[in-house]
Amino acid sequence: MVGKEAGAIVACVLMLQRSREAEVVAHAAATLARLSEAGHRVEIVQAGGVEALTLVLRTGGEAGRLAAVHAIASLAQEATSHALGPAKSGLEPLLELAISGGGEAHHHAARTLYLLAVGGEQSTLTALSTSNAAITWFVSRLKGREEEAQLEAVTSLAEISKQPDAPRAIVAAGGVPALVAYGGAGGAGAAPRGEASAQAVACVLAQLAAPPHTEAVGDGGGTPLLVAALRGGDVNATLTLAAVGALRHLVGTAAGSASLMAAGLAPLVSLLQSSTPEAAQVHVLAVLAALAAQPAGRRAVGGAGTAVPLVRLTEGGRAATASAATAILGQLAQESDEVPSLVDAGAVAPLAL
Repeated sequence: MVGKEAGAIVACVLMLQRSREAEVVAHAAATLARLSEAGHRVEIVQAGGVEALTLVLRTGGEAGRLAAVHAIASLAQEATSHALGPAKSGLEPLLELAISGGGEAHHHAARTLYLLAVGGEQSTLTALSTSNAAITWFVSRLKGREEEAQLEAVTSLAEISKQPDAPRAIVAAGGVPALVAYGGAGGAGAAPRGEASAQAVACVLAQLAAPPHTEAVGDGGGTPLLVAALRGGDVNATLTLAAVGALRHLVGTAAGSASLMAAGLAPLVSLLQSSTPEAAQVHVLAVLAALAAQPAGRRAVGGAGTAVPLVRLTEGGRAATASAATAILGQLAQESDEVPSLVDAGAVAPLAL
């Protein structure tokens, strides 16, 4: 960075820190926004620009706040800024502009909150997850009709929901029906805006499905969306494990069990192949075992073509999966209609042991 620009950054930061003149503050903040857009984000962060701009955001006049939030939104593209600004000194001014601000102020504030949520900085995620106002705002965006805002909201919630305090706040804010409405807008449990949104919805629901919110997710219609996410062509191992772990919780609810059988078990059965990590297979087997504890569930499990992969697990799986697979085969054998397919699959030998 040339000396002229370096000097301008330092001067602007000092003006933000010391000046009491609204016009001067607004001009300094606007200058930092221009310099940030010109590629000098790191230098502005290192000069204390984020903290100075955040002070203006909290205490400045209308013009100063607009310029400051513009600069902060631009600087939020630099990850090192995330721990220094609104997340450190309080999210309230940013949320105020995002909720009730108009025009550019709303746009910049909303963009900043999104970048903070997906940036991965732990203190920022903690601040967002412990702010009921922030969670409520993200959920409200998900309920809207602007596609870009909805995608940013669900992507943000996918990151925030991993924090310990977030599930309670998301459920309390009406997050489950909002997620289900958004994720199921295409019908039949299929997300309407591609795999990215489907996987983000499933990620949040997977976090919410653990106790004490299991019933809320099951009764709210979250189960089919988790199953649908497993049908995607590019589901990563982390989401797969989270989704089947969530289904293990949900199968214990009446709504979750019924939804699993209605949605179809093929995506779960496909995970019994040898390339699937054992941890995910353990969850899948637990889901199938829970379903097979009742006649309707046994028919659903048997009808999904589970006999062959279950027998293979008894032969080549590890002790935990082999034992669970054998137990499910025993459950299926209680249904006379399933016996022929079990025999054809070679289940007699493992069941005889």
